[in-house]
Amino acid sequence: MPVGASGVNISGGGSTETMTRFALGIHDGRGHFECLMPALMTVEATVTSASVTGTGRATFSGTAVITLAKGNPFGLPAGPSPFGRVPFTASVVAGGPGIGFEDLNFPTFTPPMDFPGTVEHGHIGIGS
Repeated sequence: MPVGASGVNISGGGSTETMTRFALGIHDGRGHFECLMPALMTVEATVTSASVTGTGRATFSGTAVITLAKGNPFGLPAGPSPFGRVPFTASVVAGGPGIGFEDLNFPTFTPPMDFPGTVEHGHIGIGS
């Protein structure tokens, strides 16, 4: 269902098996998504659209500010990314440990960057 049809709500937080910590607060298709990937980067995202893609599944997108960790594998200096606000897409599956799933993508980078993870602690909820 497109944003605005009946308002997509996605909430939750926790960590994945890759040690990524995340938080979601999306109401009526708009909101925020944040994640911390230790030794890699922190992502602070503004969500501008969201849709339910199936039972217990949703996608959302917007722009994000990336702050790189010291010693990151990209060979870039620590601190705010030199790219400014970058477009992102993400998909989530509702559920708790072993069931919930998040996948953050930065499609404009070459090659595109993809960060999937299964919830290890916490929960993702999807509603409308």
